[in-house]
Amino acid sequence: MSITQRFTLIIGALVATLITFIVFQGATQEGEIQAEDPSTTAEQPSFPAPSDREFVSGEVIVGLEESATQADLAALNRRTGAETEEDLPHSDVNLVDLPQGVSVGEAVQRYEASQDVEYAELNFLISSLPGRPTIPTSASCGACTIPDRR
Repeated sequence: MSITQRFTLIIGALVATLITFIVFQGATQEGEIQAEDPSTTAEQPSFPAPSDREFVSGEVIVGLEESATQADLAALNRRTGAETEEDLPHSDVNLVDLPQGVSVGEAVQRYEASQDVEYAELNFLISSLPGRPTIPTSASCGACTIPDRR
């Protein structure tokens, strides 16, 4: 290999190293900027706040901590007067029916106050296309029926 070829190979390797370094630095700085911005924390939802018509009234979705059992949820339900409608298979997620007189907001606060609950949230309605029926998010489990809105 001639001196010119060696020199070209060394210059090419240096340029490739420099480009890799620049790309890595840019990605690291972008990640740091996003992590410092409090408006992009994991606690902030990525969807607009729903109005009263965008969730199922009388239902909440409760996610249990890994150490919690269905018996723990049953005890919480007794205190609230609620019932587990559905325990989603292979997960710690449960659909809970609320009694009359308990608002979903009040229920979310009650469940989230427990050390056995990782999260409690509204059962938001979703619609895939405009003009299509709106269905509860729990319908992905196959237990809910899609309303006929013709």
